[in-house]
Amino acid sequence: MAYPFSRVTRQEFAAIRARAKAKAARKAEKRAENAALSQEGTQEARGGARKRQKARSRKALVKAADAAFSLHIRARDAEPFGGRCSLCQQAPIEDCAHLISRGKHSVRWDPRNAMGQCRGCNLRHEYHPQYYTAWWIKRHGEEAYQALVRDSNQIAKYSRADLEEIIAKFNGRKSDSEKA
Repeated sequence: MAYPFSRVTRQEFAAIRARAKAKAARKAEKRAENAALSQEGTQEARGGARKRQKARSRKALVKAADAAFSLHIRARDAEPFGGRCSLCQQAPIEDCAHLISRGKHSVRWDPRNAMGQCRGCNLRHEYHPQYYTAWWIKRHGEEAYQALVRDSNQIAKYSRADLEEIIAKFNGRKSDSEKA
């Protein structure tokens, strides 16, 4: 008996499903086998040498730099504000808020440009920046704000080495250039 909206009988459908499951099982088995071989065989084939790691992409480095910077800023602001949002003093610090957009790479990882905030204040600041800007100017002064805006208008293009230094700096490690 055929299904009313298909040209495949119930038995044919069961056979198709069984073949698909068997194929998926063979693929999974092959993947597991290849993973085991790559872990064991590569070191033996290279005389015990470690497998060379692939260089991280620029996008991955920017993401890692953002994460390290965010953790650094949130830890920095946890002490003076008692772990509370720098603006509302109500909710715990959850985000690293930037006064000037992260799109301006020259101040993207500048500690003067960031504060620890709760998600609500960070979202509010996204759509109504005048409140956070006024608070920041009141706290740091008009001259500091103008200097930050001036710095943000500089063009900056970070190389991989620069991004790795930023990651090392905000993770509290010494970069290769600082070690030398």
